[in-house]
Amino acid sequence: MLQVSFAMLTGSARRTVAVTTAIFILALWSLVAYWVAAERQRTLDAATQQLEQLNAAVSGQIETLLKLAETSFSAANHWLVENPDADPYESPAFLGLIEELHRLTDGIVDLRAADHTGNSQWFGRERRERPLDVADRDYFLAQFDPKTQGLFIGHTFVGRQSALLGIPLSVRAEGRRLAVLFAVIKLDHLRALHEPQRMKPNGSITLIRQDGIILSRTPFAESALNQDISHHPDYVDHLARASSGVLTSGVGPVDSKSRLVGFAKLDHYPLFVICSALIDDVLLPWRKEAGRLGAVVGLVTLLTLVLAGRLLRAMQAREQASSPPSRPIAASPTSSKRRRTWSGKWMPTDASATRRSDARPCKASPRRT
Repeated sequence: MLQVSFAMLTGSARRTVAVTTAIFILALWSLVAYWVAAERQRTLDAATQQLEQLNAAVSGQIETLLKLAETSFSAANHWLVENPDADPYESPAFLGLIEELHRLTDGIVDLRAADHTGNSQWFGRERRERPLDVADRDYFLAQFDPKTQGLFIGHTFVGRQSALLGIPLSVRAEGRRLAVLFAVIKLDHLRALHEPQRMKPNGSITLIRQDGIILSRTPFAESALNQDISHHPDYVDHLARASSGVLTSGVGPVDSKSRLVGFAKLDHYPLFVICSALIDDVLLPWRKEAGRLGAVVGLVTLLTLVLAGRLLRAMQAREQASSPPSRPIAASPTSSKRRRTWSGKWMPTDASATRRSDARPCKASPRRT
């Protein structure tokens, strides 16, 4: 009975060790899984906040540039109305206005003009002897269409003399000499402004017109310029329905990569500012940290299993050492072999019994008469 109780006790202890080890490992990996999921969400939330702040900063810069250009348009139109007979290409006052706009925008915006035939010349020191023909440009034609007349943002174009990329803005001129005033935002200057701001290493800053036309992208991607993304799911589901937000793009319209995208529509202009970062770049620090944590917890799990295995083997060895050795049961005198007689009675067959039987005298049975 004592042996049975001892065996039950040691067996229960081994089960307790095994169950405790399993619960510890399960709890440990559950905590790891919770931390990994929470840290991933925290990383994405931090990137989302960073994109929102970047969107606000870039939107403020672009809106300031556009307001300066619009203010210059208003000042130029006011001068043209006040000086109908003066030549704007020769007037010091008008040329000073052009230079002031150039200075305020750090050389990013240049103000130009075209007459009713589409002939255009640059002002000031960069004036050419032969005018340029811009009659086929969308920013020129827009000022003769009542639907688009007013401040118009055209497609990105390549200058016919400068060979530089630029985003045109145009308004209708008020004077008799000129028909259209337009300004050009130089893309190389704009990229120099946005390059230090974008999220490294593969983040981007993009300007998109409200109808879905890409005007600028940093880093530069020539294939993206003037691309229409109005049918892209991200535009249809988000940009067309909200003025700002952050979304996860499975397939980007430019490089077909998964990105975290923040967008914001300018308050007074038909433009979107898009700031994005690759999901892989955003989650790279999280993946490294999760990998290191997984390696450490994996090592702890391995050590726990090794120690638990050694403990169980030690308990089993102690159990075997503590158990008394089993002894064979000795044969008792009464358990000797017996034989069964013909009458059904069991008779002893050992030699002593036989001898006792032989030594006992036989009594003659009385004869019946």
